[in-house]
Amino acid sequence: MKKSLLSLFFLSLIVNCYAQENHSLYSLRGYVGQAQNISVSSISPYKVSVSIPVLNLGMTLWSETAYSYAFKENDKGGLSLDLNRFANEVSEKNSLYFGTNINLINISFKSKRGSMWSVFSNIKSKNYIEISKTVLGFITEGTSYNSGNIDLSNLFINTVSYTEHGIGYSGKFLEDKLTAGIRLKYINGLAHIGINDEMDLRIKVDPNTSFWSIYTENTQLNTSLLNSSDISSFLFNSGNKGFGIDLGGKYQIDDKISAEISINDLGSIRWKTEVKNFVLNDIDYTFKGINLNPEEEEESTEDELEDIFETTENNNSFTTGLVTSVYLTGNYQLSRQNRLSLSVFNQFNRRSIRPELIIAYNRTMRNTTIGILGSFSSKKKANLGLNLSTNLGFLQWYLAFDNILGGLKPQNAHLFTFNTGFNFIFGKVKKPKLIIKSLIISEPHR
Repeated sequence: MKKSLLSLFFLSLIVNCYAQENHSLYSLRGYVGQAQNISVSSISPYKVSVSIPVLNLGMTLWSETAYSYAFKENDKGGLSLDLNRFANEVSEKNSLYFGTNINLINISFKSKRGSMWSVFSNIKSKNYIEISKTVLGFITEGTSYNSGNIDLSNLFINTVSYTEHGIGYSGKFLEDKLTAGIRLKYINGLAHIGINDEMDLRIKVDPNTSFWSIYTENTQLNTSLLNSSDISSFLFNSGNKGFGIDLGGKYQIDDKISAEISINDLGSIRWKTEVKNFVLNDIDYTFKGINLNPEEEEESTEDELEDIFETTENNNSFTTGLVTSVYLTGNYQLSRQNRLSLSVFNQFNRRSIRPELIIAYNRTMRNTTIGILGSFSSKKKANLGLNLSTNLGFLQWYLAFDNILGGLKPQNAHLFTFNTGFNFIFGKVKKPKLIIKSLIISEPHR
């Protein structure tokens, strides 16, 4: 069966979980329309903004362990894969992630009252894998690892690709002190591969007898791969339908201080098209070796193992939730051109909480905004990011990196994230000028 090349493109990379979001793009909120993908309450300073189709994209690659540990220098001066070294250096739970976002269209326009409406379409791919130190040790050293006690339950895979189409609204309330926004999204699922989160898989090898004890429970792999190259199915009607919502709010405490919250990707996808469920029967079995006595009439080892490791294939629909993320931010307006922000970010996946702290500074000039930020994770990893937005007439270009040093030495990096694109912008709304009235006191006439 021929699979759609569009679906396979998003599943051709093995990557994974607890990912870092696009913090540098988030710090461009209020300057670039695409930042509404992360901060729905931000309002563009332009009356109309139209993205150039497909030329707005972002990519994130993240790992808890630097990629340099997976390689060593060989005799020829090149690099060779060294899984043993990598297995020794990784954390107990090593998370990997690869994500892409292609903005097909984003149109925003302001009403006379200052509120903003938007319509948008995106193609997203979010791929997660969590591999424990035990899994890598089992791959590199076999059953001798950890005295033969191998727990594979922490292996986790969740890859998903989908298109989303929706409308957004942001408006001001309470005498312009409160800005609130909402985006409603129709989601069209393209492809999914995932392991049941409740899987329990353990292997124990007795060092004296070499008997293998195998225990499995709730082991299931769910897949849905779109089997169509039709563009309308790809964009709108794959049969895998879902809905999502983004929420955001910002409150202006005084002239300089504001607080805001952004909640992104609340929702789910119901997978019905080309669904396959591979269910491994629960096992509690000890393998004692092969019987070499042909005179004993027993079930062959091959048949015995086939009965034990019997897999059932179903076509049952299933539902997966979107990976929700939250930003909590405090802003301090140093001056009209300078903004300092402190944010706490978290992404909720597998019921885990791993917060990150982001400190960002942005300076706005006549036609350009530049910014710098530092992000710090609970794993004691720090990154330095840069962002830029500049206008050339009615053409806007933006660029955002979350780890600029990762581009210089990618082999030592844990993170590489960039977003870039072009927009047509029209009618910048001018901020009211600050007018200082002077009081002139004259002497009374004598």
